This record gives sequence, structure tokens and C-alpha cells, in this order.
Amino acid sequence: MNTEIIIYLAVMAALYFYLNWRESSGFMWICIYFLILIPFEDYKPFNFVYAIFGTGAAIGITYEILNYFGKDLFSEVSFHNLFQKALKLIGRVLKIVGVKPKITILDFQETDGAKKTIGYLQNSQWLELEAYLKHMESNDRHRVIESVIEVEGRPKALDKWLDERPHSAMAHIASGLHYIHWAWEARGGGLGSTVSDKGIGLFFERLFMAKEQLERAIELENKYADPYVGLMSIAMGTGIEREEIWSYFAKALVHCENHYSAHSSMINAVAEKWGGEEGEMFVVAHQAASKAKEGSHLAGIIAEAHIEQWLYLQMCEEDEQAAIYFREQSVRDDLRNAYEKIRKTGLESAEHIQAFNNYAFCFYMADLNSLAKEVITKLDGNYVEHPWDYLGSPFMANFDTAYAIDYAIEQLGVVTTDLPDIVVHKGLDKTDSEQKSDGATTHLSEASDHYNRRVFKAPIIVPLFILIVVMISIGYPVLEYLGNTEEMWEDLKSSSFLIFLLCEFGLLGIIFTGRKHLVEFLAKYPAIHNQESIDAFKVIARTNMFSTLMVFLFGALGLLTGIAAMIYGGWTEKIITSLAFTAVSVATAFYTGYEQRIKQIECLNEKFEDELESVLDCWFNKAFPNF
Repeated sequence: MNTEIIIYLAVMAALYFYLNWRESSGFMWICIYFLILIPFEDYKPFNFVYAIFGTGAAIGITYEILNYFGKDLFSEVSFHNLFQKALKLIGRVLKIVGVKPKITILDFQETDGAKKTIGYLQNSQWLELEAYLKHMESNDRHRVIESVIEVEGRPKALDKWLDERPHSAMAHIASGLHYIHWAWEARGGGLGSTVSDKGIGLFFERLFMAKEQLERAIELENKYADPYVGLMSIAMGTGIEREEIWSYFAKALVHCENHYSAHSSMINAVAEKWGGEEGEMFVVAHQAASKAKEGSHLAGIIAEAHIEQWLYLQMCEEDEQAAIYFREQSVRDDLRNAYEKIRKTGLESAEHIQAFNNYAFCFYMADLNSLAKEVITKLDGNYVEHPWDYLGSPFMANFDTAYAIDYAIEQLGVVTTDLPDIVVHKGLDKTDSEQKSDGATTHLSEASDHYNRRVFKAPIIVPLFILIVVMISIGYPVLEYLGNTEEMWEDLKSSSFLIFLLCEFGLLGIIFTGRKHLVEFLAKYPAIHNQESIDAFKVIARTNMFSTLMVFLFGALGLLTGIAAMIYGGWTEKIITSLAFTAVSVATAFYTGYEQRIKQIECLNEKFEDELESVLDCWFNKAFPNF
């Protein structure tokens, strides 16, 4: 048996390193390898060794064949796309069984304009399609085309449209914009270091195809902003000089001066993350908003610029600055002033809906709760994916962004006041861009030091639990190989499933009771400001620490008996065990968002700052409370 284990581990290691070297996911391939080997576990040693080598060779050959045809299942991009599809599929399944968010994200593919466009496209009604698109308002046309082309792969209908209507500007616009979408599909949305050589090659190839087609559309009929907006995106991806992007932007505005996507693309083009100068993005945003009419959707561009700046701080791992960014007085004032220009306007267009979603997100992040509630009310259920997809919490938001919006609305429902501004002092004799690059000081002592210790940390007991999980997970297969499980776990077989269920119910009870206490605390004390609030915080921390010990006990016993139930139980028990594991995992992740929020609670009274720090230090680093 020892020889088998050594051979088995050696083959797995060889597969892992070889496939990683080939820019695939060795981990995912050896998971498949392990699953294929399971049926052979009861075979004689010779047969099992044969299966080890045979399965390893089959995995390697399968990879090479798929790679030859450009279909690596587990490349960085493919795996990311597969993961995203799996999350969406799980979200749909949850909706079918009745587990769904309270709100619904708007799907622009379900609008009348998109449906009609798709119908013309599928029925090859080119003349009707072109006439319909040409007579649409510029913002509407761009949104409809973008919503229709956001599909996986290259639609044959687009190529057929081009073949049969080679002199159609609209056919070239739609095809060119799709090539941009398809290029990013090949590249993925990660940093350049995560993209394979093959992905980079396809990215540039498709962008140049898009450029050719959009330039051809301009030659055929230079009447629309759409091709210039697409060329702006291509220029950013291919690294064309900034002057060229400004030129495309100016030409787009000739055809539609209030084109939302053109302004949004320009904001991105001059953002620091794309190599722009500090502050340049805000100059563009404010110029656009100031030139626009009262009530114009372009007021939303300023909110979008602030979201981009916040994302840039996160990308640069400036976590402290990102944590307080929306709370800074200058940022809050800018958002409030910009919002006034659109405040009295209704949901007149999809672009207005986008603008109000931008402001709802910014006000929520800024803890300007009264304004956030106002905009949420104005939206009246008309929510869009962006920018709410940046929230990332609670855990269920991974399946559907609507859960993130639900969470935000729930949080807004339990707070009654706005938190104060964080006033950042800057030199009076410097330009805005120079000021932003300097170190900033603040009236609130916690603006610098507070957020260092508010970074979420796991309690000390968590590493111990992880160690037990690893030991149990490794122990079972090792004991299985050694052939000792039958004797050691005979008594556990009959009762493991029942004990497991009791443990899972215990965990769910602890989690939901703890969540209830956290919500009630945050509703009453959004910040620490007096003796009553710090005393209440101690009760919450103490309860959580003792609950963690119970979670430790139930979790370890549940894992032990759960694995036994999966090994020895029937199919019904296996399915119920899997669902119970999933339910507890989801509930735990959902609870963690509230716990993280309370551990990052602000102290608005310096008198209690040291006491709060002491409680948090104990909570983070000790198993038992000392307060």
C-alpha cells in the first residue's frame, strides 16, 4: 500500500506541475484525476497501479487534444468563465426552488427595443433592422446594440448580416462592437499577469478586427457616435496614444453631445489605472456635467468617476484610503453638489436609471444614509448590475448581484443617522492634483490609525479549526488506504448521519441567533460614542467569542460525522449531507458580512478608543474574553 501511495502522489504531482507549466489549472485536472480513480479503489494492487498510470496518461492526452483545438477547459480565462457560469447557474437553481433575492436586476435584453432587434437579427430582416436602429435615439441605439451582442462566442447572424449587407454601416457597427466584447471574453478581466499568451493573442487579433469594421462603418455612413465609442475602447486596450482617444471622444460628441457611454469611456480612458494623470478624470467629469442641461443623465458621470477612483485605491492596495474614501468631506460634498443637478429629475431614460444607481451606491458607501434612502426610493426597483457588483457581500451576491442590493437596502433600513464627514486637511497653496498626492491628515484620529486595526481578522480559534479540518480530511483517506476504517468507525456508521444533522442544526441556530443580535446592535449603535454603546459592544463581543467555541465543537464533530455519512450512507443521506454542508456554508458567509461590519465600527469619542481597541484585540487574538 505504501508503494501505491507514493506512485499515486508522484503521478498527481507530475500532472499538477506539467499542466500549470502549460498555463492550465493543474489543481482542477488532478481533481478530475482523483474522481476517475475512485471506482478503482477496491481493485488489486497491480490493477490499481495500472489505473494510476493509465488515468494520468488519459488526462494528459485529453488536455493536449483540447489545447490543440484551443479549448483548454481550465485556463485562467476558461476557468474564470466557467466559475461565473456555475455561479449564475446556481443562482437560477436557487430561484427555481424559491430561494431568491427580494429585488430583480434590470435585464436590458428583455426590453422591447432589444427583443425587436434580436427578432430582426434572427429572421435575417436586414433592411427592417437597419431602419429600426437608425431611427433610434443615439443613447438608446448604443444600449440596445450592447445588450444584444453580450453573448458568448461569435453569433453567426452577425457574420451573415455582414456577408449579405457589406455596405451597411449598422452591420459593421454591431459586428465591430461585438468583436470588442469577444476580445475581452478571450482575455478575461484580470490583471495582465493572469492572462495566457494565447489569450493575449486573441485579444489583440479581435480588437484589430473590431477597429477595421468600425472604421469601415465611418467610411460608409459617418452619422453615428457608436463607432467612435467603440474605437475609444479599442484604443485603451491596444495602448494607442491618449490624443487619439480624445479625438474619438470629440467626434462622438459631434453626433451626440450627451452620449453617456462616450463620457463613461472617456472617464475610464483618463483614469489613473489606465495611465491617466491624477485628477484628470474629475476634470472630464465636471466639464461634462457643467455643460449638460439641468436634469441631464450626465450628472451621473461624476459619481462614476468617484467609483473609479475608489476602485483604483483598492487596486493599488491602498486599503486604508479606500476604506474612508467615500467618507471624506471633499468627496461627499462633490457627490452632494452633483446630485442636486439631477435630484428633481425622474427616471426618464435608461441612462437616468444608471445615474441614479451610481448615486445610490456612492451615498450608501459614504454612509449618507438619508440621501441613499432617497435615491433608492426614486429608483422604485429599477436596479442595474453596475456598480452594485462591486460590493461583493453578502456571500449570496456571488450568485446574483441582487443579493448585494438587498443587503444594502437592509442595512439602510436599520440605521437612522448619517455618520459624520472625515475632514482631510490639505495645503491651501497647491493644486488639487498635488494635494491628492500628498499625505493627508484628518480631524478624526481613527482616519489613519483606526482603520489599521479595523482590518477584519479571524479569531485565534479559526486556525485551530482549520487545522482540525485538514487533519480529518487527510486522516480519512489515509485510514482508508491502511484499511483500518472498518474497525475504527464501526460504531460511528449507524449514528453518524443523525449526529451530523444535530450538529448542523446547532450551527444554524448559533449563526441566525448571532446575526439577529448583530443587526439589533447596529440599528441602535451605528458607532461607539458613549458608555452605553461600549458596554453593549462588549456584550456582543463576549457572546460572539463564546459562540465561536460552540461553532468549533459543532463544526469539528459535524465534519467528522458528515464525512462518515458521505462514505457509509445511502444516496439519500449523501444528498442531504451535501445540502446541509452547503446551507451552513452559505449561512456562515452571510453572517460574516455583519460580523465584519461590527468589527469595523467607528469610535466617535476618543475617551472610549483605547477601551474599544482592547476589546477588539482580545476578540481577534484570544479564545476567551478578558473583559
